[in-house]
Amino acid sequence: MTHIRLRKFNTSDTYPEQNLNNDLCQAVVTHGGKTVWLRGQCPQNLDDFHNILLKKTLNSFLKS
Repeated sequence: MTHIRLRKFNTSDTYPEQNLNNDLCQAVVTHGGKTVWLRGQCPQNLDDFHNILLKKTLNSFLKS
């Protein structure tokens, strides 16, 4: 199946404390752009790929 991988990254860069080396991506577009599969296992900032700390996110949510 033809697909496009968006926001590619390698786990060795993203999780340096672990012994991993996998090529992954945040999203895959298939079916001529009709289907978008999103990766959602961990919270990451879409602008700079940095992991968002749950505590920081929760505190921001509770203050609003």
